[in-house]
Amino acid sequence: MGFGGLAFDVVAWLASLLIKTYMMSLRIYVDRGFIRALHRPEGPIIGAFWHGHMLLPLFVCRHLPIAILVSRSRDGERIAQVARHFGMGAVRGSTSRGAAVAVKELLEVARGKITHLAFTPDGPRGPRHQVAPGVIYLAQRSGLPILPVAVGLDRYWVLPSKWDQFLLPKPFARAVVRADDLYLVPGELSDEQLEQHRLELQRRLLALTRATYTEAKRSDLADDPTLVVVH
Repeated sequence: MGFGGLAFDVVAWLASLLIKTYMMSLRIYVDRGFIRALHRPEGPIIGAFWHGHMLLPLFVCRHLPIAILVSRSRDGERIAQVARHFGMGAVRGSTSRGAAVAVKELLEVARGKITHLAFTPDGPRGPRHQVAPGVIYLAQRSGLPILPVAVGLDRYWVLPSKWDQFLLPKPFARAVVRADDLYLVPGELSDEQLEQHRLELQRRLLALTRATYTEAKRSDLADDPTLVVVH
């Protein structure tokens, strides 16, 4: 590794350390169903969450056997390096450029390994909160179920000049990470049926996102038996 690569890795390590320290200030409530899905005996899943919401799922799932799809851009390289310091793998590609290669690599990761796959279905360029076909195609080819995941925050900043309106929780904010039921895509589908599954996943993610934002404003989350505090 050259000096430039070493410097880049040091910056990524410092960024991951800063994120971990910062996130420890939050009160994070996680869906017990989400935790069960991550440890289900049947095997891996494909976790799907919005690009602008990735911070909480990655933090909650740190050091679990997960491979995340990230773009081939410089921003994607930063995310990949930080993900590695979170104990995760990274596959370079996107749903727009290098999609076939990326999906092939993800399929190779999924086959024969107990490794979950993480996917931002509206990334890397959007449109925001619109599911691209890649995650449906991946689920169809791999046979793995999709787990829709949403994040809700009671207080946050929206980072400027980002198409995804990337959310940064404010210090000591309340955060909720919720999952929907596992969603299985059949192996043999027409183009029309694939589009129907894409729209259904988008509908589920949007509905779950709205519900989770509303839930994050509640002050009685500690009494909810479906949630667990991660720290």
